[in-house]
Amino acid sequence: MSLRRLLDRARPEELEPLEAVFGLPAEGRRGERAATLESAIRRIGGVHCPAWPTTLRRLLEKKGYGAVGELDVLEARLIGALVDQKALSPEAAGDYALMAPYGPSKGLIPPEWRYEFKRNYLLRIFFFLMPLIWLRNRDEREQEKVLPAVLMALAKLREALRGRKTVAIVGPPSSGKDSALRALFGIETGNIDPVAGATREAGVHKLSERLFVLNTPGHGDVDEGLSEETQMYLDHADLYLVVLNAEGGLQAPDRALLDTVQARKRPTLVALNKVDLLREGELPRMLAHVRERAPGLPVIPASFDPYLAPAPVGVDEVWQWLEEQSGEPQERGEE
Repeated sequence: MSLRRLLDRARPEELEPLEAVFGLPAEGRRGERAATLESAIRRIGGVHCPAWPTTLRRLLEKKGYGAVGELDVLEARLIGALVDQKALSPEAAGDYALMAPYGPSKGLIPPEWRYEFKRNYLLRIFFFLMPLIWLRNRDEREQEKVLPAVLMALAKLREALRGRKTVAIVGPPSSGKDSALRALFGIETGNIDPVAGATREAGVHKLSERLFVLNTPGHGDVDEGLSEETQMYLDHADLYLVVLNAEGGLQAPDRALLDTVQARKRPTLVALNKVDLLREGELPRMLAHVRERAPGLPVIPASFDPYLAPAPVGVDEVWQWLEEQSGEPQERGEE
């Protein structure tokens, strides 16, 4: 997972430890905070702000360690190098350090130079210590001071996000997204409202350490600024539950939304909501119509806030799908 995607997927409060390292305010939109943090982290690599993997490889090579592996491996290897060179305590590093199987552990002097350095102390001072003292500018020294804290914060963030699934509840205005939240997860938003646009802001709800639910405003029902924020949340959702209103038939916003989620190529379940309000014989036709419009996507009938049905419809099917996608049993919210 790239640095920017890691920061974008984090919840706002999970960005605060990194913001504290750099003295940044923990305020503003999540996307803006992630972009500011990415810039601050990249500045550790110098004034040209190279990509984070490039910075990690340069730091590892500079310290005499192998610089191979994926991004998370490079971060863990650099933590191990800092422990090896006593810049970070083993207790602080914990299980996040990957101790390098190769690389000097007795200093940074290339092996072919060691004999000469031992013979001539002045040459050792000149070739080894002087560059460290004079060639590293003040900014670089300050940046290396924050390196251990940055690496540890990133390692903990990666651990927190590993295996996490965020399911986004999306749908046109008044399709019943808030009713779905209540019926499926026991989440009361206070927006069970027949008026289109009752949900005005994207909200994230934590069901467990590994499962989060994102409730979004109606598709095409928000102002430009909020749409941008909602778009960022949707970009980093792992699963989509599309809630459509069966009562009015498949409308243009429904078709546009189905096209949008299909283009993202992520696991998606379509819930045709309010089926209890359909006239007899209409349900098979509506299901066939949606399946024709969204080939390959599973479609289920649902009624999350039933008017005529005796109990909510489709709840068990949604939870079965969630468990299949997460690969583990999920604890249901209060119903």
